[in-house]
Amino acid sequence: MSKLSIAIVLLSIAAGNAQGDSNELAISIVEKTCHLCHGMNGEASNAIYPRLAGQNRSYLVK
Repeated sequence: MSKLSIAIVLLSIAAGNAQGDSNELAISIVEKTCHLCHGMNGEASNAIYPRLAGQNRSYLVK
């Protein structure tokens, strides 16, 4: 599984009903990797990277 796939899965968990360690793990991954392309809040400033902010769980999992 690629790093991006893992990050997306963890972000979808964080967006759902997950709490505690799952949220902390997802935040850690975003801070280390995802923010480089998608921004810290999922609002990419470059058109080649999709915006993640406001997307539903199904989109993020897919």
